[in-house]
Parts: sequence; structure tokens; C-alpha cells
Amino acid sequence: MNKIFGYDSKAMRFLSRVSDLLFLNMLFIICCIPIFTIGAAQAGQYRAVMAMQDPESDYTWPQAFFMGFKDGFWNIAVASTVMLALIYVVAMNSFAVIFFEQATKDTNSIVWVCLVGTAILMIFYSTMTLFHSRFGCKPWQLLRNGIVVALFNPLQAVINAVLMWIPVIIFFVDTAIFIYITPLWLLGYYSIVSYFTVRLFKVPFQVLLNNYNEVNGIVEDTEDEMDEDEEI
Repeated sequence: MNKIFGYDSKAMRFLSRVSDLLFLNMLFIICCIPIFTIGAAQAGQYRAVMAMQDPESDYTWPQAFFMGFKDGFWNIAVASTVMLALIYVVAMNSFAVIFFEQATKDTNSIVWVCLVGTAILMIFYSTMTLFHSRFGCKPWQLLRNGIVVALFNPLQAVINAVLMWIPVIIFFVDTAIFIYITPLWLLGYYSIVSYFTVRLFKVPFQVLLNNYNEVNGIVEDTEDEMDEDEEI
């Protein structure tokens, strides 16, 4: 029994991680309340999950969350607000056609165009907030890089977007079901999805990090130091 419930046992580490994800999920929801902070809250959540998964991290997950939330706050706030506004406008156009227009071939084509456009924007938004958690930059760069990451990693981007937007989709399809399973959203859904997403993008982001280091001369500097050590 002592081995099972010991501080360093697998069971206790698992329970500790579950509790961390629960608290992270609640913190994320609270930070999303002002609406325009949703993008920053998502970036903070990703940063916190990265700290959880990195045993050599210098920060605890709450420290990492608030660092991710604060770093480049206005950049991600502007970029995410623009994207969310576009998603809302395009999605509402499709609903308006469905509910206020008679079904014809022309209106059906408009609905499909709007629905596809909404899905594409959702995918780009999802990768944009994830990108910001690792590589902060200006709003227009975030919009561009979110698109680039999605295009070069389409499978991961689609899976990430589907998992992220499921609650919103359920809310608009059947609000009663959304309310019925509210404990799921409150007790850990978003943090668990973030945990899975970070693992999903681990390899693509490592490639981006290597390229970033190479462009900024970090790799070259390291190699130069090795050469100098060999000469000595």
C-alpha cells in the first residue's frame, strides 16, 4: 500500500497531474471571461501544459500560465479578436441564409461556402494561439504563421481545431446537451485537450524551434564554441 500511495508512486503522480489539469482548466475559464482575453488565456494554458510535460522546466505550471498569458498580451488579443470576429461574421451569414431565406440552389451554395470558410478560419485560429505560446510576434505575423503552421501540418491542425471547437459546435447545435454536460467543460476538458495538442505538435514545433535557433545563429554559436574547445 505504501508503494502504491507513496509520494513518488505512479498512482500519486497521476493523481497530482489530474488535479493540476483540473485547476488549470478552471484558471483558463476564469481568464476567458472578458472575451478579448480568450487568445491570451489559451496561450497561457498551452505554456502551462508545456511546463507540466517538461521535467527540466524552471517554472511551475501556474508561473508558466501567467507568463504565457502576459507575454505579448496585446498582440494575441488583437489577432484572436480579429479571427473570432471573422469566424462569427462568416458563421452568422450561413445561419442567416438557413433561417431567413428559402432553400434554393443559390442559397445552398452560399451556406456551404460560409460553412467551409468558418471551418478553415477555426483551424487557422487554433494553430495561431498555439504558435503564440511558443513564438510570440506581432498580430499580423501571428495571423500569417497560424495559417502556415496549419498548411504544413494539416492533420494535426484539423484534430486540434475539432477538439477545441467541439463545445462551441455542441452549444449551437443543441444547447440543452451543452448545459447537461457542463461539468465536463468545467472539470478539465480544455486543459486535457491542450495537454494532448502540445504532444500532437511536439515534433513540428521542435522543427520550428531548430529553424529559429539556426536563423538566429544559436546553433552556429554553439558549433563555434565546440570548435574553440577542440582547438584549446
